[in-house]
Amino acid sequence: MTTITTSISGSTQSLILGLLGLYLLEQPAPIFLPTRFFLDALSPAKLPEITVRMTLTRMVERGLLNRVKHGRTAHYSLTDMCRMQLTQGRDRIFSTTPFGCGEDIWTFLFFMDASYKETSRYQFHTRLDWAGFSKIDPRLWLAPGRIDAVRLLTDILPVEILDDIQFFHGKAPDAGRFFALVRQTWDIESIRAAHLDFQTRWDKAPQQSDTALFRLIELVNDWTLLLRNDPGLPAYPTGPDRDSDRSRIIFWQCYSLLRPVADRQFAALASECRVESVISTPGQHDG
Repeated sequence: MTTITTSISGSTQSLILGLLGLYLLEQPAPIFLPTRFFLDALSPAKLPEITVRMTLTRMVERGLLNRVKHGRTAHYSLTDMCRMQLTQGRDRIFSTTPFGCGEDIWTFLFFMDASYKETSRYQFHTRLDWAGFSKIDPRLWLAPGRIDAVRLLTDILPVEILDDIQFFHGKAPDAGRFFALVRQTWDIESIRAAHLDFQTRWDKAPQQSDTALFRLIELVNDWTLLLRNDPGLPAYPTGPDRDSDRSRIIFWQCYSLLRPVADRQFAALASECRVESVISTPGQHDG
């Protein structure tokens, strides 16, 4: 059964990715943020400075960030891999139907994932998890909706491995028996609880104007966590469809209130930290 993630606070990396996805992803030229920018933007979380610095270093090691030196100061920008991951994430985060369209169509994916290295396997599982797949047995994954598995995985798997993946879309011939499989695969009550946690945290929550930037990062982080927990199951009799509708409304209400103020705070912080576009020629990475 798929494990439900219950932590709402979010990891330091997830907060940083939220910030980058909101403000760097659509910039026409590479933007380099100094370490001080991340420390100031995340200061309401009261994270130790060493935690933020170590997280940035790990993100460089994982291929998520480029790091360059500008004088004595380290600056960070998105790698192509991180940009692609954030783009795929954004498509669902800001979708008008983030929990699916309610269509009783499923994607079945067949693949044995033991033949490639651990880092690729981790990316493979992470990508399937975000797309709503749950593993039924060692070779079979199941997800609600119509998903193009090759398009989903083409940037992280070599061609010879992609050729081994088989997937098809289908509708359950026996709704009752298939729903029993769904209940074995996903913990529906835990999905509902995840929605209620999100709603309790954000419905009518005070939106402090002086911390709007961080509150927006928190909101997107919590919303992303909820999307990861709820793959968008069809509206079965005991499914969480009504809960998901309310969560979606709350997210957009909070987002609409926070975004304009957060944008101004981002611009002010960028000016204060002297954020620049290209500050170094490609390849001048500081490990």
